[in-house]
Amino acid sequence: MADLEAGEALAGEAIAALEQGNFDQAETLWSQLIEQFPTNPALWSNRGNTRLG
Repeated sequence: MADLEAGEALAGEAIAALEQGNFDQAETLWSQLIEQFPTNPALWSNRGNTRLG
């Protein structure tokens, strides 16, 4: 459960980085999340969208 909560906090940081236009930081955060939760397709999608931004 702690991993999930930490993942949610990290996702929040990634979204905040995107909103601030910091795409490099957001991509790094999405990549960290993918390492923790590799079967979550939303994370892969979010990282891909960040790379397009």
